[in-house]
Amino acid sequence: MISRIKYLVGEKNNTDMATIFIPPILMFLFFIIYYFFPPKRINRWYGYRTSYSMQNQKIWDYANRIAAKYLLIFSVALLVCDVILKVLLSNIEIAKTISFSAIILGLVLTIIFIERKIRKQEL
Repeated sequence: MISRIKYLVGEKNNTDMATIFIPPILMFLFFIIYYFFPPKRINRWYGYRTSYSMQNQKIWDYANRIAAKYLLIFSVALLVCDVILKVLLSNIEIAKTISFSAIILGLVLTIIFIERKIRKQEL
């Protein structure tokens, strides 16, 4: 009986809908750390690591500085997008699909944008 009441009130739906906020919040926290504590030296574990960005220390520093900035902006935009999805959509599956698709598309586009930006610089 209690579970039926919770379902009718929408508690289950709110819990499910809240799961779309977890990835952007975690991304935001990670990118805040990345922004304030960028990697100092080229390494294999931490930082914006592409074959071009790891060519020399100058490119590495520039790439990580702009990657931290743009990835932080992306995570905030994703969080705003998820709030809008929560307000506009009642179907949790559609909201999750849109949210996770936005994460993948956004990260790919961010990487393409960062790569183009670092290649335009004369480093």
